[in-house]
Amino acid sequence: RSIQISAGFDFIATGHTADDQAETVLFRLFRGSGLKGMRGILASREDRVIRPLIHCRRSDLTAWLAEKGIGYQLDSSNLDTRYSRNRIRLELMPVLQRYEPDIVGNLSFLAEQMQNAWNILTTLVNNWVRRFVIHYSKNTFMVRKEGLQEAALASEGIKAIFERYRIAADRSHIQGVLTNQSRSGREFLLPGRWCYYPGKREIFFTLRSCRGDFSYQLAIPGTFVNEEMSTEIEASEEPVSDDFAKSDNWSVYLDRDIAGDILVYRRAQQDDCFCPLGSTEKINLLRFLSKQGIPRVVRENMGVVADLCNKVVWIPGIRIEHRCRVTESTRRVVKLVYKTLCR
Repeated sequence: RSIQISAGFDFIATGHTADDQAETVLFRLFRGSGLKGMRGILASREDRVIRPLIHCRRSDLTAWLAEKGIGYQLDSSNLDTRYSRNRIRLELMPVLQRYEPDIVGNLSFLAEQMQNAWNILTTLVNNWVRRFVIHYSKNTFMVRKEGLQEAALASEGIKAIFERYRIAADRSHIQGVLTNQSRSGREFLLPGRWCYYPGKREIFFTLRSCRGDFSYQLAIPGTFVNEEMSTEIEASEEPVSDDFAKSDNWSVYLDRDIAGDILVYRRAQQDDCFCPLGSTEKINLLRFLSKQGIPRVVRENMGVVADLCNKVVWIPGIRIEHRCRVTESTRRVVKLVYKTLCR
């Protein structure tokens, strides 16, 4: 890719053949790939990598090169059967070809069919992710359990979100999420220090990390970007109106005279108290989050917005503080929007 950019080339062409395609399909089948992976080697990619020889047999290509007197090089590592792909190429494919001479053509055709199916399915999967996945930060996301009832889409949706967060999970991990969804309160491990916790209505996924406190002042108006968590909070002054958009807890309106002109985004603390919207009684913030079904490892690493007196005014994605709500007597309004940069 760096050569393409520095040399100013429009495309990168690779010499993958139909034999490489067949080997890739088998390789991914053995690894428990989903429909997306069974597309094999794509003839063209969005980053302008193209495979013009993907429908050509390797034997036909080498014969043509010999006829034209064109030399070529072979990677010596291709003969090393310590690698799974080479074992498939050198040991398995010859056996399969004895039973089915056109196994390469059949597997290549399967990859094409999977590509056609994925073109239809990808829209449904993306819609599933938008409906049922809540992105909190680059280290935490949640999946609404109701989406798991659509089992066929759910498995592909979970695989897609794992890829987005670079969780190196296989089919057993994805199936485990579907199987363990009712086991609330339990911890289940995933590769790369990721883990998940089934809750009442969501399954919480988080990356285990060493706890480190943080505290950042929010400019009003302004946009604060937390590079470490891949999140941002946008603050803006809003005119007083009787027709505020309904809050979804990711985009909220606060009475600025009560919340104050200086707000801070920081990590939740053990002694934080909170009066959730709709209630007049204060409760320990972490205990409130526990009652919402949020696992301890998630709630102890959760960020909150507090005022200058260190009182919590908003838990992004969860609830605002009751005293900071907009009422008929509100004279100034601040709008806060919490976004993730990893969608």
